[in-house]
Amino acid sequence: MQEARSHLLKKDKANNSDESESREKQKTSEVTDEGEVTLDDYHALAAENQKLNERLGKLEEKMQSLSKENEEK
Repeated sequence: MQEARSHLLKKDKANNSDESESREKQKTSEVTDEGEVTLDDYHALAAENQKLNERLGKLEEKMQSLSKENEEK
């Protein structure tokens, strides 16, 4: 089970790296001169958070599935 978890984490880390690069290129707004975060930044972060939470849920489901599969063996 640990090996499967390690494999999933490595795969996810590679995906995160690719997504981080594309996010850096797609930044739509920066912090203002006063150091305040704009509303667009807030919405972008909220959308990104939603995607990450969904991905986390999928990974947790897969981990539980693998755990059950491993217990059956």
